[in-house]
Amino acid sequence: MTAVFANAIKYREEFFSVMRKYHFLIALFVVALDRVTKIAISRRLSLHDSIPVIPGFFRIIHAENPGAAFAFLQILPRNGKSAC
Repeated sequence: MTAVFANAIKYREEFFSVMRKYHFLIALFVVALDRVTKIAISRRLSLHDSIPVIPGFFRIIHAENPGAAFAFLQILPRNGKSAC
């Protein structure tokens, strides 16, 4: 009976090892696609221009957010930013 469990555990570890590789490749593809689309939009559209994809429902707009995740650091004095 222990041989059956050992085989099941081995199969499970191999399965999850393969799945981790697929998940990593999918994440890498999504990040690369995100970067490519951002570069394409910034080169083809001027700031605040838009392209209607589905008229009246969905459009692509060129907007920028330089603060993003660390916008809260903008209130710190210049020497305080280096400490973070």
